Amino acid sequence: EKPANYIVTRWDAEDGMPHNSVKQIFQTRDGYLWVGTSQGLARFDGLAFTNFSSPSTPGLPGNQITSMAETSEGSLWIATVGGLARYHDGHFTAYGREQGLKADIINALCVAPDGSLWIGCRGGITRWIDEKFINDIDTTGVDTVALRHIARDRQNALWLSIGSDALRYADGKFTRFARAEGLPAQSLQMIREDGRGQLIAVTQGGLFRLEGNRFVPFEQNSALSSPRVTSSLLDRSGNFWIGSVGGLDRLSGGRLVPYVDSHGERIAGVDALFEDREGCLW
Repeated sequence: EKPANYIVTRWDAEDGMPHNSVKQIFQTRDGYLWVGTSQGLARFDGLAFTNFSSPSTPGLPGNQITSMAETSEGSLWIATVGGLARYHDGHFTAYGREQGLKADIINALCVAPDGSLWIGCRGGITRWIDEKFINDIDTTGVDTVALRHIARDRQNALWLSIGSDALRYADGKFTRFARAEGLPAQSLQMIREDGRGQLIAVTQGGLFRLEGNRFVPFEQNSALSSPRVTSSLLDRSGNFWIGSVGGLDRLSGGRLVPYVDSHGERIAGVDALFEDREGCLW
């Protein structure tokens, strides 16, 4: 199916969102869609948005949302530049340095294979295990100020995107991938897997595929809507979607196609991509 044939519905601040700058999208197991913006958090039930902002929402420590994750007992965790929030049973609870985090600026969240929540902040990594924070991951020698994203691959390794470097955490140790391993000098946004399980570095200098222990440039980087890629998503049909400052591209069956609507227009820059349980792309 051509991208232009997708049925598109648009929501923005006029429809009740806190801000048009959407940075994070996440769906909790109860079906609600959560939208994190640069000016607050919103919960969408399919018809209307319920907005939460700091300081009007006790327990939400900041308005700039950077990451979201859900742990096994049904808590939604929200990372902000003012601290970490946990939404459980209809209530928000805020956490920061005083509760054991290494910093109040939280940049990345990821649920690890053992069920622990990895919390990446400017001071390093904290883990949430059995209802408490534990600082047992040694990031000595790693400048985590530029930590942007944490992802889990199908081999159960965790990948940290820090500045323009990638750190793989497996078997209790970190392995660094940097310029010598083929990554560009531009910012690394995230590590993703494509439909074949190959690891893709999503950077502001294009896409790079891990082959062996080296990242090699994506063959179709020149065909991207922009090399300044910001986000990516592998959907359930095996399509690899690429969001950039230039718009949205879809890689399917080896072919890269830019998304244009039925009028031939590209959409504006894409910061976040998410597929919900119905298979809709947000």
